[in-house]
Amino acid sequence: MYQILEELNKTSGITGSMIVGNDGIVIAADLDTSFEEEAVGALAASVTSNIQKSMDRLQHA
Repeated sequence: MYQILEELNKTSGITGSMIVGNDGIVIAADLDTSFEEEAVGALAASVTSNIQKSMDRLQHA
């Protein structure tokens, strides 16, 4: 899994990558040391949840 993240990070414009569960727990990460994995994971889960809720509302509008 980490090898895939390392390969992804070789792409121009990508500075880090991670796999995060719906609960915000980091499963795997390859980030610059300036990032706090737990904080980014929690933020990613929150953003994903809010986007999903918004999409659900739009589909039922």
